[in-house]
Amino acid sequence: MVRRRNMRVLGLALSVALVFAWGCSAEEMATGCLHDTDCDGQKLCWPASGECMLPAQELSMGLEVRAPENNQGWVTQEFIEGEREIQIRSAISLQGAVVASDNLDEPLLAHVRVWRPSRIDGRPTVMAETSTNDIEAQDNFGYALWLAPEHHYSVFATPEPPFDSALPPALEGGLELVEHTKKDIILDGADRAVEVHGRVVDANGRPLPYSVAVRAAHDGGWLRSTPAKTCAENTPETCVDEAEKRIPLGHFAFRIPFGVKTYTLYVEPLENATRSPDEKVPQLPVMKCSGAVLGLTPSPSGPDTPKPAVMELSDPLQLPPFPQAEEFQLPVVGENGEPVVGATVILAVDLPIESSKASSYDLCTASYKRTTITDAEGMARLWLLPGSAAEARIYRLTVVSPPTNPHRSYASTQYAVVRTLGGLLPELELTRRHELSGHVVDSHGEPVPGARIEAEGVLATDVAVGVPPTSTSTETNDNGEFILYVDPGTFHFNITPREGSALPRFSLLNKDIGASSTGLELTTPPARLWRGRLLLPPTKADSQAAGAAGFTVNAYATVPKSTTQNNAALRASCVTDDAGSFLLVLPARL
Repeated sequence: MVRRRNMRVLGLALSVALVFAWGCSAEEMATGCLHDTDCDGQKLCWPASGECMLPAQELSMGLEVRAPENNQGWVTQEFIEGEREIQIRSAISLQGAVVASDNLDEPLLAHVRVWRPSRIDGRPTVMAETSTNDIEAQDNFGYALWLAPEHHYSVFATPEPPFDSALPPALEGGLELVEHTKKDIILDGADRAVEVHGRVVDANGRPLPYSVAVRAAHDGGWLRSTPAKTCAENTPETCVDEAEKRIPLGHFAFRIPFGVKTYTLYVEPLENATRSPDEKVPQLPVMKCSGAVLGLTPSPSGPDTPKPAVMELSDPLQLPPFPQAEEFQLPVVGENGEPVVGATVILAVDLPIESSKASSYDLCTASYKRTTITDAEGMARLWLLPGSAAEARIYRLTVVSPPTNPHRSYASTQYAVVRTLGGLLPELELTRRHELSGHVVDSHGEPVPGARIEAEGVLATDVAVGVPPTSTSTETNDNGEFILYVDPGTFHFNITPREGSALPRFSLLNKDIGASSTGLELTTPPARLWRGRLLLPPTKADSQAAGAAGFTVNAYATVPKSTTQNNAALRASCVTDDAGSFLLVLPARL
């Protein structure tokens, strides 16, 4: 668009006075229109650049409103109606204490998470979290959170270290909050929890010489048990219970809520596991097993259902047979055999576990994963479970490039396999990143200087497993030109013009960048203006709704991230003025 030049004679004082006419104005006022009356027809004035622009007829985007600060009166709220006047609502509080069911009078220390789905398609879950603290008097612990009204929330309270770990976490969903609510979160005490006893053994049925962690979860992996460790010879502190009674080797005990019917059990190595008697470092997989396979299926709860005090797992958690881990070396090189220093190398493998117990549930599985950084010689050293001459063990390999000079950096691998036979693995040669040049112009072909280009690496729609190419960003020069150094792969390009310009944000989705460097021509779509006003709710003292000043208004458009998933892309952002008015520069098309 061409700027008007008939107002250059206006004085500096007038320009400074009008710089705050809109909350989204630039720091310096451009010459041109000052008010809508300066524009012809139905056009609106964009004061930041002094341009007359067409108005947006309807808003097919979700608006997110963020308060200038959390003053316990306002929180982030979302609106999808696209109205010209938007009335925010006062935040509501959710507060109370965390207590045990067998001792309701004694508040406990705990971590509290509260979340709800976003109203804007493609936006992540909105979550708030806090820890109980001393809010009134000594040993009187409570929690308090400020939330948006009229939503269904889920609450999860965890008595995890440094909090009390003798009670299982509590999970409650579908909590409808309309007004200030006081709610105590009740953890399952001795009257409601069930103590589960079990044991972990190796492939030969013997207890492990070192301790491992055991936990139970359900509903997407939410922890529902107290933490547990197995009794082991080299960790005698794990072999005594609360009553100071001796626990057999390999045994563990944890508490779970009574009445939860579906569990998944996890057996995980401890980071600080001591060496085994043969002085070799224990390298264990993470084992995942359906609780139903092992008999961890509590009876239906009800008023007449007796709660068992103790439940014994019918089968042990038996680790799959695997050889002793050995140290492997993987040379990582680049161009001309140059060692790649500081690259992150990840090797992972799935280990299916055969089960002799007939069940309609999934069988147990195990996974093994190791991560390291290449040294000064480009060598990655990892403890891996080797294969055999008859059957090589196939690992998934991921290499993430080090954060080095982009002119000399190498591309991350997307997906590869390594067959572990022998201590020295075949040399891995990385491809140098490609130089991608580009140009950003407006709808009239004029260059757009100072625009930010963000290249977000994504997995191609036909790739099920792997790591996306490394994301990167840069800005255009005075001629609208830019250079990026990128991995070969698929990218979403997000373009943000300079603040105060009359150009909208826009995206180029699922662009494949091949092995050759090619110019990327990016053209901003025509812009439209959306004018609105953000209002505070009326008060008893003033029945007129006042403008909400200093609030950030973000406009999100829903774009396809993949064939099965949407993403909310930020299309405009501004801050309301003293009257609560806001003006958004939006693309005429998505």
